[in-house]
Amino acid sequence: MSTHFTIVHRSATDFLDAAYPALHAREREANTILPYALKARSDEGNGARVVGDASVRAWWAKYSPSRSSVQTPPRFWITCWSKTSQGPVLDFALSCTEGPLGTYPLFFFSTRDDRDITTPYLSPRLSQLACQLKDCAPPQRAFSIFGPEQVIREFVAHWSALTGFIPMPNEYYAAHLSFCTRETLTPPAKPLPSGHIMRLAQDRDAQRAAILCGEFASDSPFPLDSIRSLAHARDMIRKQQLWVYECYVPTGEREIATIVAVTRNTEESATITKVYTSPSWRGNGCAERLVRHVTDHLLHMGGKTSVALYVAYPEENMAANVVYHRVGFVGLCGNSHPRVSRWLEVGFAGTDNGHW
Repeated sequence: MSTHFTIVHRSATDFLDAAYPALHAREREANTILPYALKARSDEGNGARVVGDASVRAWWAKYSPSRSSVQTPPRFWITCWSKTSQGPVLDFALSCTEGPLGTYPLFFFSTRDDRDITTPYLSPRLSQLACQLKDCAPPQRAFSIFGPEQVIREFVAHWSALTGFIPMPNEYYAAHLSFCTRETLTPPAKPLPSGHIMRLAQDRDAQRAAILCGEFASDSPFPLDSIRSLAHARDMIRKQQLWVYECYVPTGEREIATIVAVTRNTEESATITKVYTSPSWRGNGCAERLVRHVTDHLLHMGGKTSVALYVAYPEENMAANVVYHRVGFVGLCGNSHPRVSRWLEVGFAGTDNGHW
């Protein structure tokens, strides 16, 4: 007798009705799924997102004309549940969604930390999830998968065996999910230099911010051209999700040295999703000051209990680890923390890249 089962949720409302308590209990770990689901539910409530049969068929036909009658929409969620004497308990959630720049990677959420997961627990559940996903979406849609490291490694093995799609030889991203609270946030060591300003980005900043957004994405698997970079910057500015560190140079002109984006927010948690300093301003402490300023604002003015961010492993980016550690993000620079987990993104060859 099976000890678990999966459910496909074809609307954000249905998904959140089922999974919200478990997601809310671990908002930091749900930062790649919960904020998007909340936004999607709002769209559904406003009538802004209605996927008709024709749209679904067109989406499927792009990849597999013979299967264009399948009625799973381009945006859906899959949950996996354990059967217990007290009722179903959520184990995993997987999202297949999209944003302003295109389709997102497949995102995983787990209700357990990696250290509490065993292969006998993982393997049958992720095998069933992989089969369910294959029935819901063309395999080409899974251009990358991101989530807790142990879960992703196990799922990638099942997915590759099931579909024949081979993971890219180099992992796209390996990072710690760190966080900062009011208790761990550190005060600035020095006052802000004269002529330096930290503030929310405004419409007039869009062109310069777009350049930095493009530079940030240039060495990732998901580069942005100038048109999409500008659209991305304008979207974040409109939503008040982008902060800038502005400096005045001797000529009297102003320059944006650093940007910080905070694009995934829930009731209690915010996630910094982009930190980038122009090469000409590096080594001046701009990123540390702006990250601390934004984190302080979110914790005290924004009412968040924690601010999260993903930090590439030290061997990949020691400078970023040092900056965030100085601000007060925990579990970095050799300091372990029980709630700081390892996350992994794996891409697949022969798929259609989206963006996030």
